[in-house]
Amino acid sequence: MRHLSDDQLVLHYYGEDGRDLAVVESHLRRCDRCSIAYQALQRGLDLVMAPEFPDVASAMPPVRDFMRDRLREIAARDASPHARRRTAVLVAAVWLVALIYPLSLRLLFASGQWAAAHPGLVPLVIVVLLFACAGPVLAAFILQYMPRGGLGQRSATRLGVVGSLVAASAPASFLLARSIIPRGMASDDASWYAVLIVGALCAVRRWPRVNIPNRPVASTHRVFALLLMAFLLAHVVNQALAFVSPPSYAAMRSVMRLASVTPVTYAAILVGLVMVIGSGVIASLSHVGPGMWRRNLQATTGWFLAAFLLQHVFSGLLIGAPPSAAGPAITSASMNLLATTRGIAQLPFLLLGVAAFLFHVGVYARLVAVAFLAERSVRRWSYAGAVAGGVLMIAVGLSLCGIHL
Repeated sequence: MRHLSDDQLVLHYYGEDGRDLAVVESHLRRCDRCSIAYQALQRGLDLVMAPEFPDVASAMPPVRDFMRDRLREIAARDASPHARRRTAVLVAAVWLVALIYPLSLRLLFASGQWAAAHPGLVPLVIVVLLFACAGPVLAAFILQYMPRGGLGQRSATRLGVVGSLVAASAPASFLLARSIIPRGMASDDASWYAVLIVGALCAVRRWPRVNIPNRPVASTHRVFALLLMAFLLAHVVNQALAFVSPPSYAAMRSVMRLASVTPVTYAAILVGLVMVIGSGVIASLSHVGPGMWRRNLQATTGWFLAAFLLQHVFSGLLIGAPPSAAGPAITSASMNLLATTRGIAQLPFLLLGVAAFLFHVGVYARLVAVAFLAERSVRRWSYAGAVAGGVLMIAVGLSLCGIHL
């Protein structure tokens, strides 16, 4: 007699032996060996409990009701009188910071003159300089507590976002407006107030909804940012070199200016800059909002970096031909930006530009490192990078104030 296999017994237990069901039943009644094996298999399989799968269809209505109630709660909280007063205060604060930026430059120049006569007032210079460079951080803080809702669909949100953009890019936008409008037509303050008026007008009308895929935009931003990184990093290192050796700084600057004014390289820089700024602005506007501090800070520093690069590259096109390779002569007086009222605006502009560049490079470097290294190693390298960036910032700041080894 041919006995039943284990597979046939298992299929019979689950009722999946099909047309062989009657044959297997008849065989189990006649064969004691197969009957005993089937009973043992049956006892073992009876102890195994099949997993229970939730009914997804029946679980959806409670989830939808919870999400709907949560959205209604958020909308009611944002529409409360307390939330409206908080929003009004935040919007007024960010526009006030942008409005008094020229005043902070005057105070920075005055504190520099006082510190030159009384060295004990050097901390005052540091405090005023930090305030002049605090635009991106203040803008990120204000975006953190702005009302929720579609970007550009509420007047308060539009005013807050535009005000944050203006405040974050103030050191660069101030110089860019000063370069576009000649001094004979308007003063520096008047050109800056014209920028504020244009920004306020941009927040009057509702912005159209534009759905752009995030992945192609982010990929474009990364590719062109990598192409520009070497050019920007060379300028940062050269500015820090001025703290150690001004003659070496002047020689390296002449070489870089010669490379940047060549028609081919200059055109490549312009194309890369347009792609980086365009993709960066689109990506940042889709990620800013309440409760996202890191993304808000990355967006606001990116806004300043965009204005910083525009001032550096496009100012030559707006007011004349690209700069020559020779450039003005480097003297100890010209490297001290605290010494003149015209040069004082360059101090927060350059210092914040270096900080924004290092911050963005550090963020992307950390994201890449997380994919290849352990979390503990990434944390250690992050601390080491922050210390190195801080030392580099101090060297750049001292060189811009005319202090050298």
